[in-house]
Amino acid sequence: MTKRCIILLFSGICAITGCSNKTWYQIGQQNSIQECRKLPYEQAIECEQDYKKSYKEYKEERKQIIKSPPTKKESTKPPKPLHEIENQQG
Repeated sequence: MTKRCIILLFSGICAITGCSNKTWYQIGQQNSIQECRKLPYEQAIECEQDYKKSYKEYKEERKQIIKSPPTKKESTKPPKPLHEIENQQG
């Protein structure tokens, strides 16, 4: 079974059974880890570390980000389109 079929199968099952946010988070984490494993060993190890966070840790971090207002350095404006950036440089 291809990766897309598996994802579609999980999506269908979750849609029918009403999977929780935690389940979706875990599915996403597992898919990301599988992608990491396609990288060379050293990079794969680093990449996998980014996806080892538990759902509880993720929720706490998300809560903090939502609570805190953006700092002055953080822009709430969308980024400029690439063609505008290229025109400014060239």
